[in-house]
Amino acid sequence: MRNFKLISFFVALLFIVACNSDWLKNVENTVHKMDENAVLEKEMDSTNKHFTTRIQKFKIDNKLKIQAGFSFNDTLQMNTVYYKNEDLIILENKKACEPLIYKRKRKQNEPFAKLIEQITYFKSEKYGVQKTKELKLYEGNNLDSLKKELSKKEFEVKEIGEKEYSEIKAKYASIVRNIEFSR
Repeated sequence: MRNFKLISFFVALLFIVACNSDWLKNVENTVHKMDENAVLEKEMDSTNKHFTTRIQKFKIDNKLKIQAGFSFNDTLQMNTVYYKNEDLIILENKKACEPLIYKRKRKQNEPFAKLIEQITYFKSEKYGVQKTKELKLYEGNNLDSLKKELSKKEFEVKEIGEKEYSEIKAKYASIVRNIEFSR
């Protein structure tokens, strides 16, 4: 009886893992097709003294791809790509060099920023998976070598839900508003 319960548990676990990997593969296939076939519909470029913005909107059928790049003094950068299938954002892919904010004066030996790569998949507005890897950036670090080091790191994976979807949806909506009201 104990062996039967153990075997049943492993079969159920394998079934859950297989179901999760199927929808992730479907998202990746959809994204790949969108990257190959989407047509540039609109773009916006903006530059001032220190800040550069570039947003591009691609479309294919009822799917959208929004690519947004932000740069401050060529050091702090963020490139994010959103993929939306009908009414659901199915993927957010973010690569960034983000500043770290301290509530006090930063000490000499503390990092001033972090390199981050984050891929967020959504099956629905209530369920998703987020893969993240990051490295701290200290003064004097070589940014290119850190990017190579980051690419070799393993992703940390966690399940996410409705709250995270709402946050990503709000960022997406803000970017779409910017490109819709440009020119």
